[in-house]
Amino acid sequence: MSRALHTALFAAIAVAAGLGVARAGPDVGPATLPIAGVVRDEQGLPIPAVWIEVEGHPRPLQSPPAWNTDVNGRFHIDDVSRGPATLLVSLGMWTHSSPKRVVQTRAGVRDLVIVLDPGPQLSLRIVDYVPGGRTRARVTWQEPDSTREVRYAPVRDDGWTRFVALPPDRRFEVWVEAELGRRQVRASGLKPGQAEQRIERHEVKDIAGKVRASEALLETRLRGNALGPLRKHLTVDVYAHPGFRVEETRVQDDGSFRLRGLPPGTYTVSVNRYYGDFGHPPVSKRVEAGTTDLVIDLEWDAMKTWGAADKDALVKKAGEGLADLEESVAHAKTAADKAGGDASRSLDEAWKTARERLAALKSASAGGHAKARDEMLAAYEALRARLGTSK
Repeated sequence: MSRALHTALFAAIAVAAGLGVARAGPDVGPATLPIAGVVRDEQGLPIPAVWIEVEGHPRPLQSPPAWNTDVNGRFHIDDVSRGPATLLVSLGMWTHSSPKRVVQTRAGVRDLVIVLDPGPQLSLRIVDYVPGGRTRARVTWQEPDSTREVRYAPVRDDGWTRFVALPPDRRFEVWVEAELGRRQVRASGLKPGQAEQRIERHEVKDIAGKVRASEALLETRLRGNALGPLRKHLTVDVYAHPGFRVEETRVQDDGSFRLRGLPPGTYTVSVNRYYGDFGHPPVSKRVEAGTTDLVIDLEWDAMKTWGAADKDALVKKAGEGLADLEESVAHAKTAADKAGGDASRSLDEAWKTARERLAALKSASAGGHAKARDEMLAAYEALRARLGTSK
């Protein structure tokens, strides 16, 4: 046998042997597989916003550590370890202690059907819904202990949405953005039931205004100046109910703000006075949607909520407010002197009145405290107005 033929034959035998070993080895396959399927009720209707947790396989970097069904009740879970899998299925709000249905399956199943009883529910159809905005609805209600619960559900392109496993004896309010930037749904007094309910949308309105404060407060340095001055971190929140925020925005450098897309109604507008670790309560006012000239004074409006507060604390706050204004008064008086004697005298009188009212507040008896407080507030507001026309 020639040397070349011998070499070729040896190579062919080696390749064949290698292929034989490969065929004889175990069929390993991928280490993980997906699980997919649908959740529906006994009538075949999809159930959206159902939480599905894989036991021993929490969803990475998510809280809660579970997957959610979409508006068609479908779910898809990736990277489940090969072999048997246990699904923990929750209706409504997911918590560690919430009731969970146990479903046994295997990784790799792509057509799993889970049938659940939806319990008390709201099946809703938004009239003339235009997709493209926020694609989920919110339902909220108040519990007997005055806490407020909120849940979310996706909205289908035809305006249909569904909330399940609701408490049976509550009245519910639903919020949906029905058309981006133009129309909202705020439907109150809804009762759970099997029948689909049609809800109308509303033209939206804005709430706008200005936040004002002394320069001393606005220039407060946060976290040792790591975050810069307070004026860069002021935010405005709008609440339809205590604990139920519906919109938020940042305050602009000139103190202005605008909250868009609110349906008709009365709201609490709150300015968060401090950021990070300061922990001071916000300053709030109640206004109607459509109000565009709202003014929130971070120092003085905070005092207006202290009607029956400790007098010493109120006096201290009033003194701090005037102290913060003192530099502004000095600058304004310089400008007023240049403008003419009348403007200067008017500012002098406003400043003197405010100082006198502070002294009266300090010496007020318990019975005259409320009157002295109101007079102090009026004097402060007059001084603020005088400053605005003197600068």
